[in-house]
Amino acid sequence: MGETNLERQLTEADGADTVHQWLGMDLPPPSEGATADDKPAAKRWPEPDAKMLARARDLSPVTYVKHGVAPTFIVNGDRDHPARHAELKKDLDAAGVPDGQYIVVGGGHGNFPKPEADKAMLLCQLCLQFLQAQGVLN
Repeated sequence: MGETNLERQLTEADGADTVHQWLGMDLPPPSEGATADDKPAAKRWPEPDAKMLARARDLSPVTYVKHGVAPTFIVNGDRDHPARHAELKKDLDAAGVPDGQYIVVGGGHGNFPKPEADKAMLLCQLCLQFLQAQGVLN
């Protein structure tokens, strides 16, 4: 699962590079005397302006969570920013959106352990069953 709140991610160092790049920005050059290993990202990117924040908000899935949106099934690893996925699920629940979630134990952002990777086809089947139960698919 990808980022769900790009606006928030612009101000957090752990996801800033990815989010800035998603927004079409080039990675800024390192500071004078810095090496490629020098971070944090928060010091490498300028503070987001109002236009950048608005674009991030427009591209954020959480912006569109409201009653009546399509049922949503979340799949994420337990090491892939679990608080962010919990926030999305909480927002979906609060809006009354039917949702389901499968958490891959030992999983990051993909790169699931072999036994979990073998369940990938099962996850697809669970998604289809979920959507059928919601009346989205026949």
